[in-house]
Amino acid sequence: MKKSHLILGILAAGSLALAGCSTTTYVPSDESLGPAAQAKNECEYQAKVATASYGSSYGLHKHGSEILGQAVGDGVVTGVRQADLIKECMKTRGYVAAKTQ
Repeated sequence: MKKSHLILGILAAGSLALAGCSTTTYVPSDESLGPAAQAKNECEYQAKVATASYGSSYGLHKHGSEILGQAVGDGVVTGVRQADLIKECMKTRGYVAAKTQ
């Protein structure tokens, strides 16, 4: 048996074993969310998914503080992008931001 076939077999067996471990059952919480809160939670989730890969490719030629600086910058950009995505998502669902005093 080739080494690659052995590795594929081990990965397949591991995947099946892990799939069988999922026994969590979800039920509604006692504290249900209103429609606006539910929509906002869904929009936040979608924004996080859409920006999950932001900043995941740091150059190998960078070291220490350069990587840290880039990570902080990427975090700011990701936060701004997520806020924009949430605002657009809520707008498409018919919600507008409340005016704060």
